[in-house]
Amino acid sequence: MLELPEPVMPNACGVVSVFDSRHGLLELQVRVAHSEATLGGMKFVYRTDFERDAVAQLVASLTTSQKRPKLTLVD
Repeated sequence: MLELPEPVMPNACGVVSVFDSRHGLLELQVRVAHSEATLGGMKFVYRTDFERDAVAQLVASLTTSQKRPKLTLVD
């Protein structure tokens, strides 16, 4: 889930920037999968296997190093 200041249209495309200590700054293409009033879901649109692997490693590190509900990477 992604908190949004205002609703966005499903299937809208954009770029998110994520800093990962292992890979540095990752700029990833995304598509809005669903949108509600202030929450939305996005799907990563990977351009390379490197991007897919980097996001998978980032999600894995977040879910194992924190005591919080698990994040799940859905392809």
